Amino acid sequence: MGHMLEHQRAADEMLEGLFIPSETQWIRGATRFVGAPLHQQSLPRDKKLTSEIRKAEERVHQLAERATKTTAWKDRGDVYAQMVMTCSSCHSLHGVVWGPRRSP
Repeated sequence: MGHMLEHQRAADEMLEGLFIPSETQWIRGATRFVGAPLHQQSLPRDKKLTSEIRKAEERVHQLAERATKTTAWKDRGDVYAQMVMTCSSCHSLHGVVWGPRRSP
């Protein structure tokens, strides 16, 4: 699940970049997202969902690529919201929550 941890780190960095605001932090997070593709072995073992997950993965990486080029803070907030909604839609596809687990 290293891929999901990279997505989580990237999203956190982007969010920090929005709130601070920090150009460097925003770009670092967006670039991290672009560089963290989903590998077949990282998918849940539910073949019915593979296509939908792949579509969401493609969409979130397109948005991350857009985020690396977005300079206006309002536009950055918009692209971040779209990314989080895409992540949410993908993670809710599967009946069991998948992704990084938190330690108790």
